[in-house]
Amino acid sequence: MSRILGTMASHLDPIFDAFTQLRAKWPKRGWSWDSRLNCVASSFDASVADEAHSVLSQALPTVWAESTMPKASSVLREIGERSGGVRAGQLIYASDPIASVQPYGLWWPWGNGQTISLRVGLDAATDFNAKLHELFGTEP
Repeated sequence: MSRILGTMASHLDPIFDAFTQLRAKWPKRGWSWDSRLNCVASSFDASVADEAHSVLSQALPTVWAESTMPKASSVLREIGERSGGVRAGQLIYASDPIASVQPYGLWWPWGNGQTISLRVGLDAATDFNAKLHELFGTEP
């Protein structure tokens, strides 16, 4: 099994490289683990939203909003539903899947208008939580 995961993981290097760059360039350095959604999370002040959008779009260049979600892939629509649904102002960032692994980012502004949360994850049949912890320096 670990050999299969190792082979699959090497095919996923473009995703892991993009996530490594995302972490390195992220305007807010702190990342934590969101055990509810099994992904990494960063909350930041809305004043750095433009920079955050720019950095995020390098790793996950396709953006889906509430109005465009019906045109998204079934996998991205399911990710949106599992996370509580995509509402006005919320976005799902994505890149093309590799080997049935869908990278994504959930952009969720808070109701106070001051704070935004980003969650970054991988939708896959294989559990990549340990790899996400390694890439973003989070604890389980």
